[in-house]
Amino acid sequence: MADGFTLIEILAAIVIASVIGAAFITPYFVSARAFGPGAPADQGRLSFMALGQMELFRSELSALSANQWTSSIISLASASPYRVADGHADGKTFAVSRSVVCFNSDLATYDQSCSSGYALVSVTISEPQSGQSLTLSLVKTKEGF
Repeated sequence: MADGFTLIEILAAIVIASVIGAAFITPYFVSARAFGPGAPADQGRLSFMALGQMELFRSELSALSANQWTSSIISLASASPYRVADGHADGKTFAVSRSVVCFNSDLATYDQSCSSGYALVSVTISEPQSGQSLTLSLVKTKEGF
């Protein structure tokens, strides 16, 4: 029997070394991404800000009576999208914008008069430093959300 390794043994060793190497290298790339722009912490901040802004917007819209619905929603829809006061968290500033689009009851066709009683309400949070943004939307009706 000759000394040395067969081709199969060498290929098996390369495959095993690749798998082990990938197991050690992958955490490095994941941690590098976690601390760079677009990190999960930034996404968490964006989500937290978007939820807070949506809750604020929802409470403002919930205060509308059925009689106030059409005029208020029409004015919001005609101004959409519009900026509101910037949000701040962890020393960062976030741009906040809102939009309202009126739909018919099929939720597929636009209703310019906003008389059908359905509106898609959206809040968008953007972080200018990283260029990331997150939009939350919900459907508002004359009766509620």
